[in-house]
Amino acid sequence: MARAEDVALNETQKAQAALGDALSGFAFKPLREAAASVLKSLGYESDLTDDVGSVAEFLDRYEAEKKLTEQQRNLFANWKDVEIVFQITDDEIGNVSNLLNSGFDRGRASSFVFLAVELTNADYNRSALANMTRAVNRLFAMPIVVAFRCDGRFSLAVVHRRAHRRDQERDVLEGVTLVTRLHPTARICKSWPT
Repeated sequence: MARAEDVALNETQKAQAALGDALSGFAFKPLREAAASVLKSLGYESDLTDDVGSVAEFLDRYEAEKKLTEQQRNLFANWKDVEIVFQITDDEIGNVSNLLNSGFDRGRASSFVFLAVELTNADYNRSALANMTRAVNRLFAMPIVVAFRCDGRFSLAVVHRRAHRRDQERDVLEGVTLVTRLHPTARICKSWPT
């Protein structure tokens, strides 16, 4: 009979192997498929998705009601491609892993959208990724989790939201948590609030 520690270690090794396999194909697969594979290895999965077309079509569609500043709009010039990977609804939120279970007011979020973005070049620091994440989250009432593909590597960004103090119907975007530049041989993943 296997000890509980051995079973837990075996499950951890399986999860690490699945993540490694997903990351090894991340640079080469189509953007949505690559992001969905990595997110599935992290415990996130849904059949709800949408086609958004080009980056310009994405902005035309979602910026109609929520105007961005010129500085925020310029951040989208660095986007080569964008895909809505999937949406996790309120029925599914309880079934997902840690990323969505920390740092947000669970009662405020009825769904999450996972977005995949391919960037035009490889020179982006954490602040640039955080600013892009905040800008895209301004366009939606629900939280947007952004998976970036930059130089073939995977980065994941989540913005923390809270209720506005005077207008409870509005959210305030706070810090962004990033897991940056993962590749198939990554052993340690770090996240930095910005």
